[in-house]
Amino acid sequence: MSIPPNRSVLITGCSSGIGYQVAKDLLQRGYKVIASARHQGDVDRLNNEGILRILRRLSLWPV
Repeated sequence: MSIPPNRSVLITGCSSGIGYQVAKDLLQRGYKVIASARHQGDVDRLNNEGILRILRRLSLWPV
């Protein structure tokens, strides 16, 4: 299966588990992967693996 050029995907929750594995798989298939993670260490790891990354900081407000 060939991938059209310039394909990008945004994946949230890439610190571990399914999100991380999908990001790695799509990167190997030639996609430009943009991934989000909540912790700086995870962001650094994604960067070292060639995945564009976004540090996502969440704030919980009392209801």
